[in-house]
Amino acid sequence: MSRTRASIVVLCLFAGVPASWAQDSMPDEVPLQPDPKPEAERPVPRGRPGLLAGPGDDASRGSQSIVRYGLDGRIAPLDSSPEEAALKLLDLSSSERAKIDTILTERAAILDGVVQKNIGLLLQVRAARDTGDEAGMREALDKLLPQLQPLQARGRSREEIAAALPPEQAKKFNALLMDYWTSVLRQAREDATDSGMAFDQRAFMRDVLRDAVGREIRASYDRIVGQRIAEFDALLRELALPPAKEDRIRTIATDFAVKTELNPTDADRAELVRMIFAELNAEERQRLIEIFRRERGE
Repeated sequence: MSRTRASIVVLCLFAGVPASWAQDSMPDEVPLQPDPKPEAERPVPRGRPGLLAGPGDDASRGSQSIVRYGLDGRIAPLDSSPEEAALKLLDLSSSERAKIDTILTERAAILDGVVQKNIGLLLQVRAARDTGDEAGMREALDKLLPQLQPLQARGRSREEIAAALPPEQAKKFNALLMDYWTSVLRQAREDATDSGMAFDQRAFMRDVLRDAVGREIRASYDRIVGQRIAEFDALLRELALPPAKEDRIRTIATDFAVKTELNPTDADRAELVRMIFAELNAEERQRLIEIFRRERGE
């Protein structure tokens, strides 16, 4: 199953979900600020490089900030969530970091379970949004959101992480997040001022957090599909099929994944095995049977 073809579904897994899914990152303490008066001179953001300065100019902030700037002087996107970026700057022991890794792994596992079980429902949400069907989108979300209760019961990720950190590191963790969101909001406000528009902080954060939801869902989908691909690749390596036959098997498996939305029934799985067997000769079928038996512990 190629990664390109296996990504067919993931393109639809990002829009129409409520911002409350990703409210974890933004600290409650980030204040809602009034728009500056037009005649007021805007302050230069702390650490923001000049027009001819490279990204190295913000290196002096070092472990004091997760904010980094690009050559255009704008905040560069993070490669991860703000929480994960902040954690990289903390001075933690191996046992302390293992504790945090467990929290992140457990939270990701909950989201992965919801995403895998509800790919069809997520597609419905996207389709309803694209067609302007608000009632249909609410109906799909009403089915989806209760399944996130185990994640919601744990509380916000930043709060769960901070509670598990040593006091001084928790203080630094929260400060890093505050600095990041303050910088993001300042840049957005400046952009609005430059465009002659009023800045709606609540609307901006709603959009930012929805984008964060999309990244979390795509990351979850990638983990799910990545594991399936790795397992399937291992199976094909062991079968050692001729290239043309392997390509046909990959096509069958990819079509099957899309058709069943990664949630096949026992009947679906039996049909997949039948289709694959139809492509194999007697020796290849026997190898596949032996693999199945070994996986079942026989």
